[in-house]
Amino acid sequence: EILYAKRSKEKIDSFLSFYERFLKSSPIFDMKREIKELDKPSYFGVLNIVHPKDLPKRSNLNTKDGIGKFIHAILHIVRLTWLLMGRIGLEICQMSTIMIG
Repeated sequence: EILYAKRSKEKIDSFLSFYERFLKSSPIFDMKREIKELDKPSYFGVLNIVHPKDLPKRSNLNTKDGIGKFIHAILHIVRLTWLLMGRIGLEICQMSTIMIG
């Protein structure tokens, strides 16, 4: 649900609910749930989405603002990596459930 939330508050509330269940070791994932394809980011209606080549080059890495923007970009890459790992992991779990029976 976190990925499909359209507004920041929805996304934060969904994450907090997920994290609370995680801390209690409650079941987090429904392995029989169908995987939904993300055709565009959940924030599509809120922000302008541009191609990476159209973004300005980062050049002020010797300022606090420049370093902050660089770290922000790196965190987006880390977030996308985690999302991808989760999707692949869920698909592997679903495949193994089907194969094992």
